[in-house]
Amino acid sequence: MSAVLVLSQVPNATAASANSAQKPKIVDIAIGSGHVLALGSEGGVWSWGKMSNGSLGLGDLVDASTPQKIDSLPPVRAIAAAPFHSAAGDKDG
Repeated sequence: MSAVLVLSQVPNATAASANSAQKPKIVDIAIGSGHVLALGSEGGVWSWGKMSNGSLGLGDLVDASTPQKIDSLPPVRAIAAAPFHSAAGDKDG
């Protein structure tokens, strides 16, 4: 997956929009072996790609071809991705 394709799939990753409440500003991207995480400026996290051992954090074992918001997380400050897992740190670390 190329970086251009990845960024083009993230909500509002490249341009501001009148619908900014629905399309967050992306401030960080983390890339694992087959999955991607995106961190929004308001602390939301989106994931997509191959679901390996729950690496997308969506509560199922289904691959996602488009970004899916991980609603179960509190506001996040940092994200990381490794080959088969993902991590997110909230305001408390």
